[in-house]
Amino acid sequence: MRTLLGLHSVGDAREEYFTASGPLYIVWFKSETLDLDTTVLNQFAALVAKYTGRTTQVVSGASLSTGTVPLTNLNAARIGSDVQVPGGGSKLFVYFVNDYSPRADQELSTTYLESGMAVSLSAQTGFLGGNNQNLDNYLLSDLLHEFGNQIGLKEQATDSSCIMDLHAGINGQPMENYGQATPQDFCPAEQAEITQLKSQY
Repeated sequence: MRTLLGLHSVGDAREEYFTASGPLYIVWFKSETLDLDTTVLNQFAALVAKYTGRTTQVVSGASLSTGTVPLTNLNAARIGSDVQVPGGGSKLFVYFVNDYSPRADQELSTTYLESGMAVSLSAQTGFLGGNNQNLDNYLLSDLLHEFGNQIGLKEQATDSSCIMDLHAGINGQPMENYGQATPQDFCPAEQAEITQLKSQY
């Protein structure tokens, strides 16, 4: 559900993330009207560093328009970003938008091109029923899911304790409704898969 219109192929960024030298810059974008706590980005950056073995740095990119943003417009924001990467560095792009289009029903985020990801905040809050107490947890889980797509982890629909589960919750509801919490790190099977993927380089 999270892959739209062939905008990326699973594992597109794997070699870049695992083999390039220098820092991995997590460049994030949002509209000026969105209020976001950057703590979740720092948590995400720490986990990306853990799994890539590279230093990560969170930096702010250009502002995005408000409302629903066409996915095709995100590349313009990427190109317009004035963030300079020293030789050997890489960029991972995170776009927080009120909503994006096209977006499938019940989709909360998507991988965009080889090293980008878009998160719909309106879809997130709608899924949580307006109770945003756990919003940061779901944002982190979604960012990790899209990162997993970028490095080629297999998606599945049977284990809600794993990041690559295709469903954000259980039976279309937040996991907290069932006494569980959305995962905040890759499960042991996914960690083993990452180790296997890295061994190819």
